[in-house]
Amino acid sequence: ASIGTSVRALLDSGGRGARKASETSFSLQQLSMISWGFAKVGIKDAGMMLAIVRRSEEQLGQLLPRDLTDIVWALAQVGVKAPRFVEAAGATAAARLSEFNSQELMRFLGAFRRAGGGREAQARLMAVQRELRYE
Repeated sequence: ASIGTSVRALLDSGGRGARKASETSFSLQQLSMISWGFAKVGIKDAGMMLAIVRRSEEQLGQLLPRDLTDIVWALAQVGVKAPRFVEAAGATAAARLSEFNSQELMRFLGAFRRAGGGREAQARLMAVQRELRYE
């Protein structure tokens, strides 16, 4: 079995088949790192990506901007369609825009559009003015 299949099985089981406590669940950061890493090296395991999406959707508001961006980017990179998740990610980013630095926001916008995010949501995110303060 491939590692993607193993990760997907563990995600789908909620860790019930794990032998060690450390194998029972993945943190949100670990989920984003897994999705990013697999996409970066070109592993296109749609089942695993959708399992990550299902687990991430449960705690979407708790994802750090970088982690949210990485999951959306990975979906776009491997061509996995998850329109409900992508739209929810756009709404989450809009609601938490102040938590994104400029680079994270640009990365999110690019990934969001490539993953199928709506033009209206993208326009709202792009229209926000940002003010840098130096103290």
